[in-house]
Parts: sequence; structure tokens; C-alpha cells
Amino acid sequence: MSNIKRFFKMMMKYKKEHLIAIVLLTINGITYSMEPFFTKSIIDVVIPQKNVVELLKLTGIFLAVIIIEKVSKLFSDYVYSEMGKSFTFQLKRDLISHLQKQSGDYYCKMKAGEINNIINNDVDALEDMATKMLFTTIKDIITSAPIIVYLFILKKDLFLVLLLIYPITYFVQKKFSKKIEYYSIQARIVLEDYVTIINEFLKSPINYVKLGNNTYFKNKFKESEEKYKKYGIKSDKVYSEYITLSTMTNYIVLLAILLIGGYGIIENNMTIGIMVVFIQYSSKMVIPILAISQANVRIKQSKESVDRIFQILDSSSNISDELAALQCGIDNGEILIQGVSFSYDTREILHNLTMLAKAGEKVAIVGESGSGKSTIINLLYRLWDFKEGNIYIDGVEIHRFNINYLRERIGIVSQDIFLFHDTILNNLTLGNTDISMEQVIEVAKKVNIYNDIINLDLGFNTVIGDNGVKLSGGQKQRLSIARTILKNNPIIVFDEATSALDNHTEMEIELHLLDYFKNKTLIIISHRLESIVNANRIYVLENGMIKESGTYDELIQSKSLFCSIFNLQF
Repeated sequence: MSNIKRFFKMMMKYKKEHLIAIVLLTINGITYSMEPFFTKSIIDVVIPQKNVVELLKLTGIFLAVIIIEKVSKLFSDYVYSEMGKSFTFQLKRDLISHLQKQSGDYYCKMKAGEINNIINNDVDALEDMATKMLFTTIKDIITSAPIIVYLFILKKDLFLVLLLIYPITYFVQKKFSKKIEYYSIQARIVLEDYVTIINEFLKSPINYVKLGNNTYFKNKFKESEEKYKKYGIKSDKVYSEYITLSTMTNYIVLLAILLIGGYGIIENNMTIGIMVVFIQYSSKMVIPILAISQANVRIKQSKESVDRIFQILDSSSNISDELAALQCGIDNGEILIQGVSFSYDTREILHNLTMLAKAGEKVAIVGESGSGKSTIINLLYRLWDFKEGNIYIDGVEIHRFNINYLRERIGIVSQDIFLFHDTILNNLTLGNTDISMEQVIEVAKKVNIYNDIINLDLGFNTVIGDNGVKLSGGQKQRLSIARTILKNNPIIVFDEATSALDNHTEMEIELHLLDYFKNKTLIIISHRLESIVNANRIYVLENGMIKESGTYDELIQSKSLFCSIFNLQF
């Protein structure tokens, strides 16, 4: 089944709404096609007879028909608007839900700008096609049938002239549809890079690009902008040419009616009313002709968007979910990594790794950059899946846990902090209404950020800006630590979580959180060895392998790799 067919099949689940809209559109189409009939009757019959009563009667009925037409159109538009928004919002939720299941490998291959374009531009572009376009086209075709029959009966020779001219409109549309489709696709491809560059700009440190004079970024942006502008201008140019030719065709039809109809009136074999009816109905006749060809163009234009949407929905994750059924069982947080090896593409990152973090222990992982520290956390969090060895949490192999449940039980505080453009309170609770204000205040005090918050004008209700732009690096890290504590996870990972804090603040926070951490499994990845002095066990990595392990004192006395790292820092 083609993606377009699949798309329309998804759309058809709104059967009730479509049925209501079709009834309304049918009423609209019938009343719309009746309007010229009243015009002819008034001009050719009522006015010559000077019948005021009949004039009032027909104009009254005419007004009622117009009201019914406009009201039915208004309600059908409302139904389609509600249905279209429901459809696109649900489609976006489905896309986001599917993206959440993807592995880290997927995001390494997909550009952020491409994903953003699909979720926003592609889905929004399909809203009208997903609802109104198809059924409006069907309505136009159905209601045009009585118009064609009526015109044929009314004046055969004039109708046949129109019949010869109208195919020009169709072929004009067909000629330009391929060009419009081509330039639309090219503009869409270039738009990905354009959006990606803008995203990079918005996510960059404020002092690096936003306030600095970054020539590389400016040149990159200019190049992408020129490409996007080039295809945008060409697309607009082709579309303008099409509109111009279509308009000229309509004028040719009008001139033909005026010429032939005017001659018929002069020769007394045609009435003014008939000519007016042909003028009014000619514009109504062209609508279904245009609707068919425009629907064809829009479907072709939308095909790329539909394909890209299903590219995401059909993408399979590298993370195996066959056994992931358990949504319970992680209570104590004991972690056993046993003989795990992991490669990314052809490069081995971890080799035969074995380590243990008992429930309630503080375990540290240290090593030079690139030794594989963060990869261990990614495997634990199941952003990637390993092929050799196994990882157990509380004695259960992690592939047996539901992925969402597994990730909910692991709290990660990273140096790459993400904060919402929202209030401090919402960033701390993430909408969890079970967390009381007393708990929030208590944790904020423990991580030494409470005073900073209450000194702000709106306190906990202060909106912190995009990714916490109003906060310092240290404040953002303390906010991230507080958020993780409030989630009350049995397993907590600090991945360079205190890199923006001074030694005194770090030690003070750790002292305040001793009671909290004593029932949690705490894994710390740090280049600052003073933050892991009190660890129950320290694992030292080199080239993806554990070279040594022990307590801080044991490793200091061994005078080996750990001491080498220590001496480099001091």
C-alpha cells in the first residue's frame, strides 16, 4: 500500500465528522448551484412582467438559499477545522512517541532540522489534504453535474463553445503541476539545512554566536539562505505564471459568452437572463475542473511530506523490545554489568566490561576522555543495545524491563542540562502534582539554590527563558540536581553533574544530600577526583576496559593509572 493510501486510511477513522461535513457540503453545493437560476428568473420573467409580488417572493427565497449556502459552508469549515487540528495533533503525538523509542544511533543519523521540519512543517502542510480537500473536490464534481445538464439544455451551442475552451484550463494546470512539484521538493530539501542552522544558532552559547561575530556561522547561514531563496523564488514564479494563464483562460471564457451571448441577444434568439446564467455558471463550472487538477498537484506536493512522516513511523529501533514487559522490579537499584562489549559502527568502545554497584552504594567511574564512561550510562539507559554480555538491575536482565519504566527509575544529571522555557517550579516538578511545595523547598535548600530562587522577583514562579538562559551555569546544574532528587529514583547518575560548581559548593551539596543518597545507588562520572573521595568503589577505565578498581585510598596507594590521572590534575 502506498503511503498516500495509508495516509487517507488514517484520516478515515474520523468517519462521523466526515459524514457530517459531507452532508453540509452537499447542502452547500446544491444551494450554490441554484443561485444563477434565480437570477435568470428575475431578469427574464419577473422584471418584464413588472410583478412586484413575485419579485419579492423570489428575492426572499434567493436570500434564504444564500443564507443556507453560507451557513452550511461555515459549519463545514468548523467541522473540518476541528477534525484537521485533532488529526494533526494526534499525528504529531504519534511521531514524538515513536521518536522516544528510537536509539541513540537513530539521532546520530538524523538531523535535528529534518525532524523538526517533519513534525511541524510536513504535518501542518497535510492538515487541509487530510480533511477538506478530498471531500470538497468530490462535492464540487457531484454538484457540477446538474449545472452541466442545465446549461446543455438551456443553450446547446454556447455550452459546446465552453466545452471546447475548458480543457485548456486542465492542460494548463497539468503543465505547471510538475514544475511546481519539483521546485517545492527542492525548496523542502534545502529548508532542512536552513532550519538546522537556525537551531544550531538558537542552541549555541549566548556568548559564542548570539553576541559574537562568528564569520563561519554567518557564511553558513547566508549560503543556506541563498539556496532556499533561489528555489522559493522559482516556485513562486512558476505558480504566478500558472495563476496568470488560468486567469486568462477564465477571461477567454467570459469574452466568448459575451460575444456569442451578445450576438444571440441582438438576433433575438437568446435572453439577457440566459447570458447572465452562463456567465455565473461558467465560473462555477471551472471549479470542479480546477479542483481535480489542483487536487492532483497538491497530492504530488504532499507525497514528499507523507513519505517523510511514514519514514519516521516505519523506522525500527535498534533497541530490542521483544522481552520488555516488566513494569516493576527496580526497587533497590543494584547494578551488575557482566562481560559487556559494545561497538559503534566498526569502532569498539567497551570491551568485556564487568563492574558492580550494590544497592545504596556510591560508585565512581573515572578515566580519560573517550575511555567509555558515558557509553556505560547510555547502555544502562538503553539508548544503545550491546551485543555481548549483559546488564542486570536487581537481578533482572535489563532487556526484560519496559523501556519507559526502566528510564523512569534512573535519574541522570548531566553536564548537558536541558531546562524548559517555563517557571522554576515547573522545571523542578515536571508537572508532577504529587510533589508538594514543602518538598520542593526542602530539596532546593539541600542543593543550595533556595536563596537564589527567592531573591528573584517571582521566586519559584520565575520563567527562566529558553534552556534556563536567565540562570548561571552553576544555578542550572543545581536546579537539575534538585529536579532529579524530587523524582526519587532508586538509581542516580551524576555525569559531570557538578562541573560548573566550585569545590566548596559541591562539598556542601554532597553533605546536605548524605541522608538522601544513603538509600540510593549513586554512580558518579567525574574528572574532578575530589568529588569521588568517599566512593565505595572506583572503576578506572582506559580504552573501554577496566584497568583497576578499589577505594580511593587503595588506588592512591597502588600508584598506577588512577594516580597518573590524579597527578595530571594537581
